[in-house]
Amino acid sequence: CEVFCQLPFFVVAVYMILSTHTTTTTTPSSNATTANNSSSRNSEYSYPVWFQQACIVYGSHVCTTLIPIFAILGTNPHSTVLEKIVLLGFYSPYFVFPAWLVYLATVNTTTTTTTTKETDSASSSSIHNTTVKKEI
Repeated sequence: CEVFCQLPFFVVAVYMILSTHTTTTTTPSSNATTANNSSSRNSEYSYPVWFQQACIVYGSHVCTTLIPIFAILGTNPHSTVLEKIVLLGFYSPYFVFPAWLVYLATVNTTTTTTTTKETDSASSSSIHNTTVKKEI
């Protein structure tokens, strides 16, 4: 499971995160008494739906398999506290990255569901410079 599913998806996830463009929106602060015009920034990541769903599956699977491992490491009476800390340090990135993927897939994202058919029709309509008005 790790070699055939988790490792290839890890590579795909890293590629998707590095190649995704971030849209930053700035909203003015509601506190008018500050001297400088401070504003809050919200970053939205645009990921395809298939990637968000795969992140949820991958991240929840890996995190739930590591919970028993952490429990065994923490309750092993034959290892010292230093050994437990070292092993926890080795295993924690394998928990943090998948948990972060679940976070990225579920919070603060805008989905992109553009298909090739929609892209083709959008590009052809822009070539002909036609505008379709929607009547209410």
